[in-house]
Amino acid sequence: MTFYHATRYFIALALPMIVSNIFLPLVGLVDTAIVGHLPGSHYLAGVALGSIIITQLIWVCGFLRMAVTGLSAQSSAPEQKQESISVLGNGALLALLLGVLLWFLSPFLFQMGVYFSGSNTQVVAIAEDYFFIRISVAPVSLLNLVLIGWLLGRQQHKNVMKIQIIANLLNMLLSVFLAIGLAMETAGVAIATALSECLVLLMSLFTIAKFEAQWWRRFYIAKKSLQRLLRLNRDVFFRNLCLQIFLGIFTYLGLQQGQLTAATNAVLMQFFVLIALGLDGVAYAAEALLGEASGKNSKSKFRLWIKVSLLVSSVLAICYTLVFALGFRFITHLLTDITEVQEYIQQFKIYIVFLPLVAHWCFLLDGWYVGLTQARAMLLTMLLSAGVAVSWYALHFLSLNADILWQGFLLFLLARGILLGGHFYYRLYHRYHA
Repeated sequence: MTFYHATRYFIALALPMIVSNIFLPLVGLVDTAIVGHLPGSHYLAGVALGSIIITQLIWVCGFLRMAVTGLSAQSSAPEQKQESISVLGNGALLALLLGVLLWFLSPFLFQMGVYFSGSNTQVVAIAEDYFFIRISVAPVSLLNLVLIGWLLGRQQHKNVMKIQIIANLLNMLLSVFLAIGLAMETAGVAIATALSECLVLLMSLFTIAKFEAQWWRRFYIAKKSLQRLLRLNRDVFFRNLCLQIFLGIFTYLGLQQGQLTAATNAVLMQFFVLIALGLDGVAYAAEALLGEASGKNSKSKFRLWIKVSLLVSSVLAICYTLVFALGFRFITHLLTDITEVQEYIQQFKIYIVFLPLVAHWCFLLDGWYVGLTQARAMLLTMLLSAGVAVSWYALHFLSLNADILWQGFLLFLLARGILLGGHFYYRLYHRYHA
């Protein structure tokens, strides 16, 4: 395969996930619009609280998707069919067990989230209804992570896109019908999301059945593969937890700087969300292709996909930088109509312009390491990078301001790129360069 054709194939693999990612904020936008028209701001605050608690729990469990994607990609060869089934079965079993565990722990987890939020009684009551409806399908949500991860590892990105788009459209339609049409208010929004999760499960199982008919009949627990999956999940779990703790520190320190800084940071973080929409798609494609090359021990394919993914990621990062540089004021005015924030936020333009150039390495390298199932390095470099950024904050604690916060955030991303990139070049790349 020539470099040109490989690049076209890579882009064709990445585009469906980019399109799929675009639909995610649309669902949140529709839900916000519905709840925002209910009589009282406590509805909006309650759904926001309940949603962030359940979202963080599912996000921390994202290790299921990442581990299964890498292992699925590495076992995608026809002669590795039984190993592929074992990856899928072990992942599904682990997801169901964790989902049941979340059921039992849900009262404690909710109360802990409420404690840190400091919300009033009205808001907590709305959040409680929303949270416990969503947590009722926790095993389904976690199982979906495994199924989607397995399909991504098999390079079924178009099928994953179809599944997620159909489910998201159903989510939006049901939210309108249940919350407004049947006057179920916030409970209707939660039920719509839960039902869409069930649809994702059914569609994913149907899609998998096309490749591995009745795979559950041939599944057996292989001790070696199960140990490998658990080891990967452990490392990625702590890596995700470390990232979440750092983002929590960043948010908390921003809140300490006053309402204007907190509001400004909330808007600025939306630029990071915009970056993720595209760079996640590139990372997903890299995971599948590098994992397949590693599983087949194909040195030429490995080097090819490294170069292609690096090119695509770099070009996309440059495009983001140009858009942010030229349209920063326009985008910020779309995100907020608060004049004070609109003016104050302009002094942070330099950080946002450089954000894609610094951040794309993190997304891309994460994709490479997920595909190669090198989770321990991801964990260690995450710990070191967070330590570098927190040390920066500690060094400037007495003079801490919004500029220093964003300098630390970029330093965190830069450290991740340098540390993980250095480890990759010296420890992994040369394995396939001979």
